[in-house]
Amino acid sequence: MRVRYTVGVMPDSILSTINYLQSTLVWDALVVAVIFTGSIIFAFTLGRNSIIVSFVAVVFAGLVTQLLPSMSAVPYLDAYPEDQIKIGIFVLATIIFGIIFRRNRFFEPFIVPTGFERIIFACALAGLVVVMLGSFWTANDVSPYVDLIFLNPIARLAWLIAPVAMMAIFRGDNV
Repeated sequence: MRVRYTVGVMPDSILSTINYLQSTLVWDALVVAVIFTGSIIFAFTLGRNSIIVSFVAVVFAGLVTQLLPSMSAVPYLDAYPEDQIKIGIFVLATIIFGIIFRRNRFFEPFIVPTGFERIIFACALAGLVVVMLGSFWTANDVSPYVDLIFLNPIARLAWLIAPVAMMAIFRGDNV
């Protein structure tokens, strides 16, 4: 039996699939997927020689953002939610620290991951970024899977230790 579709009308199976995906996918899972994809692309393009610098920049930016006083006293910023301001400051601080650390050559690339190691380092970097950003998300808005994998206290500790463990395990090319 042949099914004919008219222009502009979707079959019920496609609509039900779209509705199912829309109801099961949540915003935080999409954010995690984008961060992991971006991190892997970064590790194989711009960041292939500066992945260690990126780890340090993310940690420093997270510390600065966590220790930052309340932004409610700053004019023009009191209109925005505190979490959004902190996420913006975290991203900006990560970029600034990354540029500063890369230019001053304090973190010369003693360890440059190769091939499969880059994927491992990129995943560790992405997990670290999700943990840092997750500290600004409210607990009620996060899906249980993202909470379990990234925001649980034991998972947070594991993601924070992962970059150091990867540097101890993998040697890469010594430059």
